[in-house]
Amino acid sequence: DFSRVINVIRILDQQRITEGEQRREEMQKAVQGDTCASAYPPAAVTERLQQHAAHVENQTRLRAGADSSDKADPGSGTGNTRDMVQGD
Repeated sequence: DFSRVINVIRILDQQRITEGEQRREEMQKAVQGDTCASAYPPAAVTERLQQHAAHVENQTRLRAGADSSDKADPGSGTGNTRDMVQGD
């Protein structure tokens, strides 16, 4: 049963890889001879895109860190905060 699942996953993964290769080849053929498609973007554009990608990556890390640090420590107390609210 487990080996069947692994087999299906491998087959689907290989199909995905094959489709990706075909898609890349089709895109390369479609832009062949197109001077605009083969031209490098200006350095300022690539620098700005790299800055944006770094910013997005940092924001993603911060969110992931915030999610894990906001969770209560299961070993800290009983979870009953009544005494803190009422001053008992």
